[in-house]
Amino acid sequence: MSDSKRLMLGQFGFLVALSCCYFVVVWPGMHGPHVLDDWWNLQSLADITTWREIWTYTFSGTAGSLGRPVTLFTFALQAESWGVSTFPFKLVNTSIHLLNCFLLYMCAYLCASLIGVVGKKRLLFASLCACLWVFLPIHTTTIFYVVQRMTLLSGTFTLLGILGFLYGVVISQRGTDKSGLLIASLGMIAGYFFGVFSKENAIMLGVFVAVLYVSIVRGQLTSNRRLWDSWILVFAVFPLILLFTYISWGGKFLKGYGHREFTLMERLLTESRILWDYFFKIIIPSPERINIYNDDYQISRGLFDPVSTVVSGFFWLILLGLSWAYRLRFPFFLLAISWFIGGHILESTFLPLELYFEHRNYIPSVGVIIAGVWGLFYVWGRVELNGKTFTKIASLTLLAVYMIWHVGVFYTETQTWKNRSTLNVSALKDRPFSFRVNQAAAGYLADKGDIQQATYLLYALDKHWPGYPSTYVYLLYVQCVDSNVVIPSHEELKERFTKGRYDDILASKLFFNIQKIKQRGACPKLSWGDFRYWVSALMSNPNFPKYGPKQNFLKLLMISYITEGDYSSAVAVLDGIKFSELRLSTIRLKMEILMLQNRDDEALLLIRKVYDRFKGKIRLWGAQGHYFENAEQEILDKKGKIKRLYELN
Repeated sequence: MSDSKRLMLGQFGFLVALSCCYFVVVWPGMHGPHVLDDWWNLQSLADITTWREIWTYTFSGTAGSLGRPVTLFTFALQAESWGVSTFPFKLVNTSIHLLNCFLLYMCAYLCASLIGVVGKKRLLFASLCACLWVFLPIHTTTIFYVVQRMTLLSGTFTLLGILGFLYGVVISQRGTDKSGLLIASLGMIAGYFFGVFSKENAIMLGVFVAVLYVSIVRGQLTSNRRLWDSWILVFAVFPLILLFTYISWGGKFLKGYGHREFTLMERLLTESRILWDYFFKIIIPSPERINIYNDDYQISRGLFDPVSTVVSGFFWLILLGLSWAYRLRFPFFLLAISWFIGGHILESTFLPLELYFEHRNYIPSVGVIIAGVWGLFYVWGRVELNGKTFTKIASLTLLAVYMIWHVGVFYTETQTWKNRSTLNVSALKDRPFSFRVNQAAAGYLADKGDIQQATYLLYALDKHWPGYPSTYVYLLYVQCVDSNVVIPSHEELKERFTKGRYDDILASKLFFNIQKIKQRGACPKLSWGDFRYWVSALMSNPNFPKYGPKQNFLKLLMISYITEGDYSSAVAVLDGIKFSELRLSTIRLKMEILMLQNRDDEALLLIRKVYDRFKGKIRLWGAQGHYFENAEQEILDKKGKIKRLYELN
């Protein structure tokens, strides 16, 4: 057998062995629960029964400006599993992560060849990168948090773009510049296109490629350096300029801060501390520090409040300065810092997103791992020069201990995702002062049937975190389950619902659960009139945005009337809302009710208004336009049939 065949066989064997070990380690978490906004993004899977509905779901996304259709399509193909089991969703997520590990392996191998690693050491370099990254404990929240398939797929196409660039550079070094540039260009185009339609942060592909170019590639180019400089400007820098111009145009990114507990400046100050937290979770992971719930993180209210804010910012500036000053001597240092910081310039800077989520490190961690292994090879080269056996053994022992610890923490984290009980127990232990953790624990106790403890926890939660409407909605929910539960007075409920703080989508989800209980004939203490009164109270709350949760509240009101057979009142719910504030799916429900009541002229008028407003919006109309077109044809056919019958008589 030739050396090349042995090499390929060895690589294949390594990847098979790595895959087997990986699935053994992740298996405990494969049946864990849905969390956070899984319900928000995936609830519509329950309505999918045909290929046309798969198409509708795929292009009806609202999580991002582009709708993320690539990811939604993969979810739509699994619609039959929604509400039955989380295992199929998590199996796909874990498989995507493993695929990304293989892509990273190939990227690391090409990086090794570019930095001068020779022979079989390139395989060792790539293998170390793959092992460290695939078992990175911070990734457990990305893998098992089902809806973060968006992040996983975005990472897939980002890594494909990086791989295309690196391979193009290698081809170019062999003397075929045109082929190299073509491969790199096609890789970037595919990475951008499919990546941003999975999740918009794939636009950061340009940052990662630019960092690789500066820290590794440019110094290796012996010819056509100016041509590659121009290529980087077009394919890496220019898309980023367009992105930030679009985001900042007219200050549109500031609008979301009205519903946050922090200002733009407070967010920027806080993120300087959070980035350190992320960084240490990557390089020095520990079980108690990794968790999906991080809403208890202290907000920086000023440069010295807390004082760690100014210290964090200062040390980031020092690191950036040192990495640039020593870029020729220690290029791996520049790669690690610039890749990590660059990977966070979208989600961890001025956009009004929540402050802290570990899945934001999925691709930013790649550069840290590659740079870390590069640094290990640099240190090992020095050790080999010294020739001391003890130093070599000690170095290899430390590396082995670190990797075992690394995998051990990852396995510990997968254990916490086994079920709702282990997830809640772990979260309460690690994050006892998290509002979301305590809410999740109360919900778990209620669903388990321990109403007394759930009620006690909810009142304790409200005392510690006053002002959240969802806490009172939870109390309404547990009273539906057990009529002996004492809830706040009518005045207290009204005050909280009409003036309480915005707390994302939990309130609407809980009212959906209450509605299901009532449709089964339970929940005697809460009439449909009371149900509608409290939903309307939340809708009137100025702290809630008019889109998102309020659209869900509108549907809840309509469904409550439909349940009672009062179709006229269901339609009237939307009559008082500006047409420009209604989502297409909400308007569709109104149209269907009008047709059910034989109010065909009103339905036709509504359809024509829909045409005027939505027909130019290609993504929305392509997904849902057929409902209105079919309804219009059905009404016109019906009218034509009635007219012919009239003429015959």
